[in-house]
Order: sequence, then C-alpha cells, then structure tokens
Amino acid sequence: MRRFNFFTLFLVVIATLVSCSNDNPLYNEGLSTEFYNISPITASINVATQQQYQAFFYNQQRIHENVSNSTLWSVDKPELADISASGLLTAKRPGTVTVTGLFNAFSATAIVEINDKTITNISVSPKERLSIVGLSSQFLSFAEFDDGGSQEITQISAWSTSNNSALILDPGQALALQANAPTGVNIQADFSLQGNSFSDFGLLEITSAQIESLFIDPP
Repeated sequence: MRRFNFFTLFLVVIATLVSCSNDNPLYNEGLSTEFYNISPITASINVATQQQYQAFFYNQQRIHENVSNSTLWSVDKPELADISASGLLTAKRPGTVTVTGLFNAFSATAIVEINDKTITNISVSPKERLSIVGLSSQFLSFAEFDDGGSQEITQISAWSTSNNSALILDPGQALALQANAPTGVNIQADFSLQGNSFSDFGLLEITSAQIESLFIDPP
C-alpha cells in the first residue's frame, strides 16, 4: 500500500511539472514562436543627425532574416523626426520619439531621445591605418559635444581623399588603389551643422606588399 501511494505521488509531481512547463510562455516561445524585433531598442542622437534602424525576423528554428527594407516604419511624433522606408531616422527637434516597425502581422517599437547639444569638434578613427593595394579600410567619424559626449556620424559626413591613391566606396570606406609611401593618403570627413563646419582625417598608409598566405585565428 505504501509503495502504491509513493508511486502515485511520483506520477502526480511529474505531471504537474510538465503541465507548468507547457503553460510557461517562455517555454513555448523557445520551441515554436516566431519573433520580430527592431534595433537599436534605445538611442540618443542630436538634432540634425541620423540613426539607422534595422529589423529582424526570427522563424521557429531561430534562423533570422534582415527585413529592414520590408518593414513599414513610422514615428509617433513626425514634427520631431522623420524616418525613411529603409529605417533611416532624421532628427529635427529635441524630444522623445517612439519608432515603430511593422512586418506582416508583427510589430516592435524603440525609443530615441533627440538632444540639442552643441558640437565642438569632430574626430576620425582610426588616426592611422596600414593597408595593401586592393583592400578597403573603414574609417569612422564622431561628433564631439560640449558636455563631453559623442555620437557616430559616419553615414552623414562628407568623405574625401587627399590624393588619388585611394577611392571612397561608402561613407568612411576607403579602397587602396596604389602605394604612395611615405606620406600615404588622408581620409577626411567634413560635417556642417547650423552654419558651423568641422573636419578631421585619418591617415591611410598603403604598402606595395603582396599577400602570400592566409590563416585563421584561432585555428
């Protein structure tokens, strides 16, 4: 009789655990629920600058797809910011804006704080980079504010080179065309806001060295 009661209690405990697991939404989501989100969830940018949003859809196998160009983008306060069909938000006035992405039956939101800080300078990073002919190198530009903060402005900076040893492909991306030792080529970023213009550059040193082998680290 005692053996029967113990065995019955054991079955009841197991059934309860299984039932609780199936009722747990996180449990079910981990197994079968499709998921959609936008990124970044929070951001802080300055007036007259931009923030690029991306959208991702995860299927039941957790394989994700970038659906930014298939997402319907909107903002709750169009007087403060605009957002393009590709998810590029342009800040117009200071305030808090909610960004919404809609993809099929899924939706997600993000918050962006728009500030009206004073830009004191811009900087380009890295300050120096070594490359070989035929490879591209990425430079980034940052706005520096009077409160000590900074914001990346690579996509909205105007980029140029000091000579024809390199070619700008995309914002901040320089393709090394020919060796020009020892001076290399300056990769320059220019940015204007409210009548003020700023510029800075990084040095791209191009070598005529040839690639002899490739390796993967760690092996």
